[in-house]
This record gives sequence, structure tokens and C-alpha cells, in this order.
Amino acid sequence: MRMFRYFWLVALMVVIAGCAGLPGSDNISANLDGPAGFEVTDDGDEATIEIHVNEVTFKNQAGAPEAHIHSYEVQVLDASGNLVAEADNIGMEDAFQVTVPAGKRCLDEDTDYCPKPGEYYTTTRESEPRDLMLIASFVPTYILDNDLQTVRLRVTFHYYYEGKSKNKTFSAGVPAVYPR
Repeated sequence: MRMFRYFWLVALMVVIAGCAGLPGSDNISANLDGPAGFEVTDDGDEATIEIHVNEVTFKNQAGAPEAHIHSYEVQVLDASGNLVAEADNIGMEDAFQVTVPAGKRCLDEDTDYCPKPGEYYTTTRESEPRDLMLIASFVPTYILDNDLQTVRLRVTFHYYYEGKSKNKTFSAGVPAVYPR
């Protein structure tokens, strides 16, 4: 009888977890292609700052629905982790939009639509690479004025899953270095 009660308790926990969403089920990540950086060219009359553009690829975990990343923020942190400055959607004339494919692939490779179990298998999926401006114009000035070679950038991405209205966030860190 005790085993029977245990079974029902476990079954109830599974049902509740399914309704609430499993912990860790929102596993999306970003792969930033190295440190953000800039270079200074001084021709004697005037110094020019050239900011490098990074590339980012987003990864959706197996079984996750399609994700839509719609904006990002960059926080500049000093060596102690204190916030120095922040900016959002740097250099983006249009809205920042990236679609990360659902974490599944159809068994029939000629189609992308396979809603029924048994028509697909779950797998990790990645977005197409996207240029991402991480350094706002004030970052090189801050680094140069304070005689630094690096600061830490914390990038927070805002997204939602297909069919869900609740916005979510996740963060990734990357250094900003001079010279790059």
C-alpha cells in the first residue's frame, strides 16, 4: 500500500511540474565570438576609434519551442564588478530580432512542419549568426580615460517562446579589450 501512495505522489508531482513548467526548461544560450574590442588610429591630427562588431549565435535546447530574441542590454562593469554604464540595442537602426529554431527536427527532412509526436525528434538547434554591436561609443572613452585595458560586459537578452506571451531574459558575459 505504501508503494501505491508513493506512485500517486510522484504522479501528482509530475502533473504539477508539467503545468508550471519544469525548472531549467528555458535553456537558451548565446555564443559570442570572442572579446568585444576597439582600436584607436591616431594620424597626428585626430584620433579615430574603430569599434569591432561581434557575431552571436543563439542555441535552443532539445525539445524547447521556437524562441524570439527581440532586444538586448549591455552593462559595463569595472574590475570589482560595479556597474559603470549601460546601453541597449547598440547601433541597431531597426529592432534587434533573432529567431532561434525549436529544439526539434522533422523526420521527413523535406518539411519543417511536424506537430505530432513521432513525426520529429528533439535536438539542440542554433540560430543563424548575427552581427551584434556590444560597445557603445562611451566604452572606449571610459577605458582610455581610466588607463584600462579591459572591462567586463554583461549582455542581457530579452526573448519569448513561440506561443507564450511572457518575456524572459538571460545573460552572457564577455570582456571588452583594448587594443583588440
